[in-house]
Amino acid sequence: MDREVYQHAIAVRVEIKNPNEEGFPLGGEADLLYEMEEDFDQFVDSEHAVKVGRVTSDGLRDTRRNKRINGGC
Repeated sequence: MDREVYQHAIAVRVEIKNPNEEGFPLGGEADLLYEMEEDFDQFVDSEHAVKVGRVTSDGLRDTRRNKRINGGC
């Protein structure tokens, strides 16, 4: 990834209300988180961002994207 083009990061943290023992969401909450992430992916794709990772642990989910600056390739 060209750091000159992708200079901005976008991060979202969501607290999981009822995580299992490993900190992952269950049932309907998992479905809702996946749906939210898909919506977020569509938004950031429209903003020319690149997904750089997702981490779920300790009852938290972090999703990160790097956003292309205007005029980038």
